[in-house]
Amino acid sequence: MSRAQYSSLPQEDQDHNKSLQDDSSSNSGLHKLVYWSIVVISVCSVIDVFALIYFASRTVFQAPVSLDDIPIVDSSHPSRVFAQWSETWATPHGIVPINDRRLLVTEMASTVAQFRILDFGMEHCVITLAVPFQNLTAPTARFDLQQQSLDVWLLKANGKLNFQELSWKTKPNRDHLLGHFSTTSGTTQELAGFPCVSGTYLTIELACQIPGCFFESVATQKNAIGVYLKQHQTI
Repeated sequence: MSRAQYSSLPQEDQDHNKSLQDDSSSNSGLHKLVYWSIVVISVCSVIDVFALIYFASRTVFQAPVSLDDIPIVDSSHPSRVFAQWSETWATPHGIVPINDRRLLVTEMASTVAQFRILDFGMEHCVITLAVPFQNLTAPTARFDLQQQSLDVWLLKANGKLNFQELSWKTKPNRDHLLGHFSTTSGTTQELAGFPCVSGTYLTIELACQIPGCFFESVATQKNAIGVYLKQHQTI
């Protein structure tokens, strides 16, 4: 009986086939991942486009309001609240109000000004009005050439006013008359001083003394134009 001889066959073909199967499975999974990624990105893009169209269709554009038609409180519109910041300028970070300190007094409109008494030991207050010259150095100052008189009233306000709700109807009642200012061009005038308590608010109203008067000034920089408050040392 002859002895048969056996020898093992090489396994290279089997290993090669197995490697091809593994690569095919890996490529299939990668293709699925790419496919679904494209699907998700496409769906998100479509949603963004529809959302943009929707919100753009709801945007309301309004014409700018003229600053000349915006008094603070107006007796002819007693319930109307006028915009505190009527003019703005656009920046990359949003809309910024123009820091104009406007004083307007007419027969129908008056200006309400509120000051906070900050400094302790400087509790003697003086209300001051600076009337600029009507020339090129103060192009935003306008008033009657005839001298007018403005009444200055102390208002019954215990705290800070909400200027978002301020109107002729909601403004505080008048307490008593503090004095009068003249609209003489190029002058700086002061009322009689009075005690004021640190940490409190002082609220005044400037109004016409006689029918038909008109006064307006706008301070666009740090120059002292219009009405402001001085504090003097008491201790």
